[in-house]
Amino acid sequence: MKKKKILITGSNGFTAGHFMDYLDISGINDDRIFAADRESGLCGIRKRRFIKVDLLDKGQVSRMLKKIRPDLIFHFAGLNSGRDYDE
Repeated sequence: MKKKKILITGSNGFTAGHFMDYLDISGINDDRIFAADRESGLCGIRKRRFIKVDLLDKGQVSRMLKKIRPDLIFHFAGLNSGRDYDE
């Protein structure tokens, strides 16, 4: 069975960070997992392929999806604090 490509958005955030930790301790740690965020951060030290992308930029998102062609997307990007939710 072919291993699936996985894309994780918001990879530097709280929830995605815990999800990626779970993948690590579960032994799921290979080159088919891609981490996407607006800024590189913790992803730089993880064994993941990092893609810098602004999910508010339709062109960047389209290019990223065409390049990776993920089978699964775990979407953790977004605001979860008391900031401006119109953003």
